[in-house]
Amino acid sequence: MNNVKLINFIFVILFFALSTLTYISDSYAENIAFQWAIGAVKSDSDGKEIIPITDNSVLRTGDRFKIYFELQEQFYLYLFYRSSTDEIMMLFPFGFEAGDSSFQITQKHFIPPDENWYQFDENVGTERFYLLASIRRLEKIETLYKKYMNSSSTRKKALAKKIMAEIRNTIKRHKPLLVAKAERPVTIGGTLRSPPLTTAEAKSGLVSIAQTVSASDFYSRIIVVEHK
Repeated sequence: MNNVKLINFIFVILFFALSTLTYISDSYAENIAFQWAIGAVKSDSDGKEIIPITDNSVLRTGDRFKIYFELQEQFYLYLFYRSSTDEIMMLFPFGFEAGDSSFQITQKHFIPPDENWYQFDENVGTERFYLLASIRRLEKIETLYKKYMNSSSTRKKALAKKIMAEIRNTIKRHKPLLVAKAERPVTIGGTLRSPPLTTAEAKSGLVSIAQTVSASDFYSRIIVVEHK
């Protein structure tokens, strides 16, 4: 009788253990997938080549950059830029309002659009890009950024610190999930022709240096650029 009870107990334990393993496996399904790139054209070059901006890249005043995104799953994606003077700019999405097309699957986004580029100004120092991808909307960060955009210049400095603190806290809370992430190059053929780059050539160049990211529930990346 005792042996039967022991066997039944073992089966119960195994059942719950297998259920837990199944749940963990399902929870790490890759529900975040996208391609992205930040590409630069250096002002001291002939303008033929778009180079990827990665962590610890060194760029100079006058260098231009452009961003590419293509979402392949339904989730929320945010890209914040923090300048050398500690100003904050949300580069993606384009808005938080209902009906915003930023998160439309398989749509290619080039930022800024058309023939426009961002350009590093004369304020040298450390520039940072904060990329956050989440299956859930990051409403606290959105709210803080809305306040930042609608505040006076005297209040913006304090709000910028709050935004950065919330971004860091969000990354910290999701750290255990980051083991599930993967990032790999996208291999696409194509060459860039004579300067200045046309809009089509710029888009082709960005896609050619893009990375494919896949992750479960949350993904983050911080790119630090030395602006000299």
